[in-house]
Amino acid sequence: MFGLGRKRQAPRPVVDASINIVVVGLGGMGQRNCAHVYDSPSFTLYGVQDVNQSVSASVADKYKVRSYSDFDALLSDEAVDAVFVCTPHFLLAAYGMRVLGSGKHLILEKPMAIDVEDANALLAESERAGRHIAINYARVHTPVIRRARELLDSGVVGEAETIDIRWSSHKSAGYYQGAHSPTPDDWRANKEKSGGGMLIMTTCHAIHYAQYLVGMRPLTAAANALNTGGIGDVEDVLQGVISYENGVIGSVSTSSSQRGSSTNDMVIAGSQGTLVIEGDSLRFFSTRVIDGQRPGKWHAEKHEASERYLDDWLDEVANSISTGAKPIAEPSLARDTLALIQALYDSSQTGRTIQIGSIV
Repeated sequence: MFGLGRKRQAPRPVVDASINIVVVGLGGMGQRNCAHVYDSPSFTLYGVQDVNQSVSASVADKYKVRSYSDFDALLSDEAVDAVFVCTPHFLLAAYGMRVLGSGKHLILEKPMAIDVEDANALLAESERAGRHIAINYARVHTPVIRRARELLDSGVVGEAETIDIRWSSHKSAGYYQGAHSPTPDDWRANKEKSGGGMLIMTTCHAIHYAQYLVGMRPLTAAANALNTGGIGDVEDVLQGVISYENGVIGSVSTSSSQRGSSTNDMVIAGSQGTLVIEGDSLRFFSTRVIDGQRPGKWHAEKHEASERYLDDWLDEVANSISTGAKPIAEPSLARDTLALIQALYDSSQTGRTIQIGSIV
């Protein structure tokens, strides 16, 4: 799964391969990210680090790079330009603050932190230190989301009225208990360490790119959540209602206990049409002429399904570090995504509708 020598589907321009980066946290996501960084023309995988020294040594040997004995050792290495932190959620913010404080650029796995206060501190420290920060919400670079943004910008739905997200699948007990990790740990089942269950673990991607697509700020959130599987103290089912600017209403439905099939779709409906995103496919209906296509009919498109979007995101991050260019989704959008997630959780626990502005 994380082998060397993956073939890119098309050549990409080299941005600046002199950016030396170390990947920290070598669980499943960390090792996947190592493979993409190693193949990137924009970065040099300079080293790796994990609390499990045998895992760190094994991954370092695989890529013929350095294995750092501890986090302080890599922070003191002046040859390191950037650090990609892929630790469990509860360590992301603390590690990130130390990276920025050492004068290095920071790349973080989502969700960047488990509370908005820490997310704000990271953004402020990035500004103070003059170092770049990026959060791995790379799905904004998938072909289907890029195309959806084009269609929305062209007015396919007119004025948005509703935004509905459904993201469900089946996560085994082993997923929450770390059975598939090289260093088993049940942090995913512990709300204090993970921040929550399916919503913050996976559905956060859809919440992030929904805000990217429509460009509207969520105002309030109300939700109910359940732990149906009895694993830890995190939710495996959540249903929420969201109000956005301009009177737009949204919903989110997510579950990690849906057996037999997976659901990953989003429906954005408006005054002139409807856009439906289903995995790597989309459909749209519009009363307007879009791309020369006949109005008043459904049009379907299938887009590439691959991890190429991670490579494109890494190129964008490297370009931002090298030139100061802005990414297509600002780091603050990751903070706003976390604020909405936190509001949904707060509502599910208190039974009240939460004003998101009180969190940010």
